[in-house]
Amino acid sequence: MVMNPPLFHLSARAFGIAVLSTATALVLMGLLDPIADMIMTPFLLFNGAVVVASWWGGIECGVITTVLSTFISGYFFMEPQYTFSLGLPALIRLGVFLVQNTVISILCGSLRVANRYLDQSYLQLRESETSLSETNQWITAILESITEGFYALDLQWRFVYVNPEAQRLLQQPLDTLLGHAVWEVMPTLEGSSMGKSFRQAMATRRPVVVETLGVVHPDRLFEMHINPMANGLAIYFRDLTNQKNDERRLTQQMQMLNLANDGIIIRELDSGKIAYWNQGAARRYGWSAEEVMGRSAPELLKTVFPESLETVRAAVLHHGHWIGELKQTTRQGRTILIHSRWTLQPTTAGQPDTILEINSDVTEQKQAEKALRRSELHFRTLANSMPQMFWTARPDGQLEYCNQRWYDYTGLSSAQSFAQGWLAVLHPDERQLCEQAWTESLQTGQPLTLEARPLRAADGQYRWHLVRAFPLEGEGGEVLRWFGSSTDIHDQRMALAERDRALTQERVARSEAEAANRIKDEFLAMLSHELRTPLNPILGWLALMRSRPLDEATRAQALETIERNAKIQAELIEDLLDVSRILRGKLRLDIQPIDLVSVINASLETVQLSAKAKAIALHTDLDTTVGPIAGDDNRLQQIVWNLLSNAVKFTPEGGEVTVRLYQDHHHAVVEVNDTGQGISADFLPYVFERFRQADSSSTRAFGGLGLGLAIVRYLTEQHGGDVLVDSPGEGQGATFTVRFPLQAPGSLPHQQRQSSGPVDLAGRKVLIVDDDLDSLHMLTLSLQDYDIEVLTASSAQAGLRMVKQHHPDLLISDIGMPDQDGYMLIQALRQQPPDQGGNIPAIALTAYVGDQNRDRALAAGFQRHLSKPLDIAQLGNVMVDLISPGTND
Repeated sequence: MVMNPPLFHLSARAFGIAVLSTATALVLMGLLDPIADMIMTPFLLFNGAVVVASWWGGIECGVITTVLSTFISGYFFMEPQYTFSLGLPALIRLGVFLVQNTVISILCGSLRVANRYLDQSYLQLRESETSLSETNQWITAILESITEGFYALDLQWRFVYVNPEAQRLLQQPLDTLLGHAVWEVMPTLEGSSMGKSFRQAMATRRPVVVETLGVVHPDRLFEMHINPMANGLAIYFRDLTNQKNDERRLTQQMQMLNLANDGIIIRELDSGKIAYWNQGAARRYGWSAEEVMGRSAPELLKTVFPESLETVRAAVLHHGHWIGELKQTTRQGRTILIHSRWTLQPTTAGQPDTILEINSDVTEQKQAEKALRRSELHFRTLANSMPQMFWTARPDGQLEYCNQRWYDYTGLSSAQSFAQGWLAVLHPDERQLCEQAWTESLQTGQPLTLEARPLRAADGQYRWHLVRAFPLEGEGGEVLRWFGSSTDIHDQRMALAERDRALTQERVARSEAEAANRIKDEFLAMLSHELRTPLNPILGWLALMRSRPLDEATRAQALETIERNAKIQAELIEDLLDVSRILRGKLRLDIQPIDLVSVINASLETVQLSAKAKAIALHTDLDTTVGPIAGDDNRLQQIVWNLLSNAVKFTPEGGEVTVRLYQDHHHAVVEVNDTGQGISADFLPYVFERFRQADSSSTRAFGGLGLGLAIVRYLTEQHGGDVLVDSPGEGQGATFTVRFPLQAPGSLPHQQRQSSGPVDLAGRKVLIVDDDLDSLHMLTLSLQDYDIEVLTASSAQAGLRMVKQHHPDLLISDIGMPDQDGYMLIQALRQQPPDQGGNIPAIALTAYVGDQNRDRALAAGFQRHLSKPLDIAQLGNVMVDLISPGTND
């Protein structure tokens, strides 16, 4: 029942809404007053405030807002302003406003109350409709399960409902019955006794019970219960042919009833006394027919009804039958479950005088159903305990069950799983193939086996699974259900893939080793050729000079030839020695600030003659503003000279070689471009490898060992740079680009050399900053061997204080530290004046290795970057490099 809310009820909420509405109107009026002269319409926005307040807070809220608005508008927006001393016209206007908005508050509040009442009424109506729908579903379920025919006709004689038993008896499918008139479906019904009974019931609006021959089955006798309804007729009917076929065979029928397994009892309608008790009932309950005759069946069997006996009797009298489940007790005291069907039995005059009760023992059936439910529970428990994902599907492939592992893995709900299916969670790359395979299995009934990657919701990873599905077939071979599982084989598959990768790597390594041996053999043959070739003219000319005197011109030619070929051999040997030093790690650099312009010019002078001999034009585009780099002057010239000599060597007569120098952010870039024979795309990846040449055959046009560019790459990397090559293709020239990091402002020359004498650092102060106390202690003990005064700090903040207080000669700092790291420490120091440690030499000591971290440390202001684990001897040499005598005096 919907309760009307009180019309007026003061509350803190209502008061709050009133104050908020009035305040909002006041603020808006104040903001608009300078623009719109709100004194002319003092009540404009307060009317809206009253409407809003009364709608959201009710009548009381609107009244409060009206009162507040009256005082505020009179004080702020009516002449004279800011006083309550108002004249009669103003008071009348305020009074009208008060009365008007009080009425508005009452109307809006009442409308609000009515609206709430309508909402509640609508909710109750929806609940009633839901309850009615559930009742209709329950009645439909009963009608669908009864063993008697039932159908309903509307006022136009059209079928509106037909239960399955009626469809069977009428021998018509449901779609040919619903919506069609009964006279259309059964034309012979018109004029028959059954048709007359239909019209009688419809006309008199009274139930008609008749036994008549069927229209569809004219040789069968049916008992028809034709019950008028408000919107048509409800017809219950059952086939009485076997019961009424011939009264002369009654005894035989009774004997047949005695043979029935069901308990069949006939009771008098008024007294309830047992009039017939078949052998099935005797076997079921334990009493013979003679023992029960004249006794009350409900009392004898201690029958427990689902509802009261009076209700059941009333249903039987009203409908002519009743079906339900009972609990009854046998003579032995055993309680059994009975599916009971009661039917009124009419006399020959058509008046019911007995009840036919057919009782089927469903105790074992119910126990079987209970066992089935228990078995299903066991099945679900077993399925949920499996590590695999398990599912079942209907014959059409629609999912109908998934175990808990499925939900845990996919993160889908049951509704999502059944709506999307198992294919929806697969990797897009496999989804189409898996869908085709699954469709084929559904069509052919063949088992499904495939590998796919469903998505794991927990981490968004697709993991490989072995998916299998097997059909459960019926006796006729039709598929009744599909059972499927998905087993995680990701780790096994990854292990197999790793094994395959290892085998592939082994084959590649073996191939590379064989290629390396082949390259070595080719190199040795090439080395022999390159060393012997200059020896031939040397030895030849020497033999001529010993055997006979030569004129001056010939002698000069001989000496020039011998010198040129000796230099060629020297260059070959020097390249070999450089490669040897590189391989043994013995190549040392004398690091100084270097101007690349002078390096390029010196290298150009070296190749000038050979370029001139081939009429090759040398062009330069050098940016003289490019800053210095930290490098070894001789090795830098070796890099540029190698690139220039290669360009001249592989450029035909009349070609061009261009050298450019420019700055790219924090790097100096040297670019050598030629118009020579170019490099094929296949050979580009191997240009900088040792002993590799694009043409290593005996017919090659250019000599050499293939070491120059390998040395260029190594020397460039030793300077912290990188070298790249690009070529559009053979015959289209090539471009070599070398990038060197610019020297950081304020950094000291970087010299890598091996100390020629013992390390002498006696008396020097070295500050070590490291948050790792073990590392700090180890370094302190190690440096004490050099007679150094070691200062320590465990944080960047402490290190800054130590520098200002003790003025150390050298700083050794870790990079990775909490709060402030080594980069922040050195940047803070470099901002200090020299007398407070602004120029102190600094070594970055870190486990962060690689060119990127080294470049970052040098750019931040460190002079050296040493990686952990630390070589103490190397540290000693670096300290000597940075602390030369008198550096910090």
